[in-house]
Order: sequence, then structure tokens, then C-alpha cells
Amino acid sequence: MKRSKLFIVVAIFAFLLFVTTGCADDSGAGVHTHKYGEWTFVVEPTETTAGVAARKCDCDHVDKVEVPTLTDTKVWACVVVDPTCTVDGSKTYTSKYGKVVVTLEKTGHSYGEWTFVVEPTETTAGTIAKVCPKCNDRQEVEVAALTDASVWSVTEVLSTCQKAGSRTYVSEYGTVVVELAKLEHVYGEWTLVTEPTETATGSATRTCKYGETDTVTVPALTDASVWTVTEVLPTCQKAGSRTYVSEYGTVVVELPKEEHVYGEWTLVT
Repeated sequence: MKRSKLFIVVAIFAFLLFVTTGCADDSGAGVHTHKYGEWTFVVEPTETTAGVAARKCDCDHVDKVEVPTLTDTKVWACVVVDPTCTVDGSKTYTSKYGKVVVTLEKTGHSYGEWTFVVEPTETTAGTIAKVCPKCNDRQEVEVAALTDASVWSVTEVLSTCQKAGSRTYVSEYGTVVVELAKLEHVYGEWTLVTEPTETATGSATRTCKYGETDTVTVPALTDASVWTVTEVLPTCQKAGSRTYVSEYGTVVVELPKEEHVYGEWTLVT
């Protein structure tokens, strides 16, 4: 009896298994095993959402399943082609359900700062360049002369006789500094600090309007290349003088009175 019951159970199980794995043929004469085609996507999965795939038997039976997200590494193998500045890249996901390609947008160039290839001047244009560090693409363009106010703004520091000035030109392309020459000194008159004599040198000084002081040694008064002299001879009643004149100033040397030179005595009374 027990064997009979066991046989009945096995028979029922085999029948159910046959029914679930087969289908009636067109003639209704029997059943067959499903022969599915390739999986196709009904809803393509993404990296964040699941999809749906289906396959069809030649008897028109359709088998549908949920397909895991593309990031499920138990299901999907991924090959990455990195994008470049100018060409899109991709992630190609492959599984038994099919292939999904995710496009990675090209990155575009990321240029660095402009640098001068040829620095412009106040009268001539220059050349500038910038380089994309990712692909070494180089852009080179002409940049206007420094006097083009539509491109350059300028800050000026005036020169003095002691220090050079500058004009600093600034634009999106960079900074150019033009040095300005020092000014010539604008001195006042010489002043004698130590008057020279006919046998010894002296010293003189003059001051520029910007504060610079110039001090020199002044030749002795007898140096005819520097001094011109006007002489007034002394008499026994009045002292004479020699007046020396040069760019450094005027020096007057007093000449002592002459001794009286008397004639013979004469009787008055």
C-alpha cells in the first residue's frame, strides 16, 4: 500500500513538472519544451533603475524578468572607455540579457592661464598662448598693443630723478610692466659750502627739486678754466679786490691798501 501511494505522488509530481515546462503544440496532439530566443529589453536598465527583459518561445509564449541595475556586478560586466576633451567616452555593460552602452560626455578643454609668447609693447602687438593640460591642445592668439584701452588698463607711477617710474598694464591675458626712465635732475643754484682760495680748493652744493643733493670740489680761484677774475687795484687810500666768478658762485678777495709813497718834504710856512 505504501509503495502504491509513493508511486502516485511521484506520478503527480512528474505530471506537474511536465505541464509547467511544456506547452501544447499547434495540433493539440502533445506538449513540447519551450525554446526561447535571445533576451531583449522591454525596459532598458540604467545605473540607478532596474529594467525588464523578455524572451519569446516559438509558440509565442513570452518570458519576462526584472533585470537588475547596471551597477549590480553579479549580473553585469563593465568596460569603460574614458572620454577625452573632444570625444565622448562610454561604459559598456554586458550580461546574458544583452548589452547596454552608457555615453560619457566629452569633457571639453580645460585651458590654463594665458602666457606671453611674445610680450606686447606700447607700439606693437604680442602673442599669447594657453594649453589644455589634459590633451596638450594649444591655443595661440595675437594680443593688442598695450596702448589699446579696450584691452588694457594702465596704472602709472611717475619717475623722479632718484627712482624710475613704471606703467603697469593689466588685461585678461596677463600683466606687463613698462619701466620709465629716471628724470633728469632739476638742480637749483650752487652754494659754496667752503670758499676756495687762490691756493686751496673749496666745495659747493646744489639741491634738486626732488630732494637729491649734489656736492662737488671747487677748484682754486687761480684755475682760469673755472674762474673769471675782475681786479680793482688798491691805492693807499682804498683797498682793492679781485672778484672771481664761476658757475659755483662769486668769491671776492680783498687786496690791502698800498703803502703811502710820499715825495720830498716841502716847507709850507
